[in-house]
Amino acid sequence: MNPYATIGNITIYHGDAADIQLSLGKFDCIVTDPPWADCREVGLVGGVDAQETLRRVALSWPSIADYAVVQLGCLTDPRMLAIPDEMPFLRVCWLEYIPPRYRGNVLDGADVAYVFGKARRPERGTVLPGHCSKGVSHGKRATKHPCERNSVHVRWLLRWFAQGRVFDPFCGSGTALVAAVEEGREAVGVEIEEKFCEMAARRVAAVVAQGTMFRT
Repeated sequence: MNPYATIGNITIYHGDAADIQLSLGKFDCIVTDPPWADCREVGLVGGVDAQETLRRVALSWPSIADYAVVQLGCLTDPRMLAIPDEMPFLRVCWLEYIPPRYRGNVLDGADVAYVFGKARRPERGTVLPGHCSKGVSHGKRATKHPCERNSVHVRWLLRWFAQGRVFDPFCGSGTALVAAVEEGREAVGVEIEEKFCEMAARRVAAVVAQGTMFRT
């Protein structure tokens, strides 16, 4: 299958990750924000069964990667997670927003990342943290994607949990791919909606061009 776009060390495919991810080679870590249970409220593809969508795609993850990091909002029901037993649960990470916001009488102060995979042998004097307190705001958005994650959080996840090639099977507007560029990683993204492939390609191209400009 031909890529939708290749920009520097980033490759984007337009399609269903469940159909094509086994052909994309091996990865160190999957970092992704899948469709979630109430995604219809924000204008994504209607009628999505979030748990079944994730289950179909995650079924192959133990064959292609050592680790998977699945990012959700703190108000998203984690029972949708359907990660194969071959990828054991490792830990939860709290990705803080400052200031928080309210949803009714519930305080929405963070995203949550669930990490799966066997713990690496730690480098001397290091432990895997579980709290990103970078002081980012809910209001910072780079695109018009309805549920874009914050790139500061994704960069933090890559820094701590991905040592090599990165894969995002639900790449959306490309936040994980942009974070991979900024962290100097090779990454592959798959997106089922072409309009978001185009959005991701534009974002990645802009960041790659900016980095080239600063190096010259």
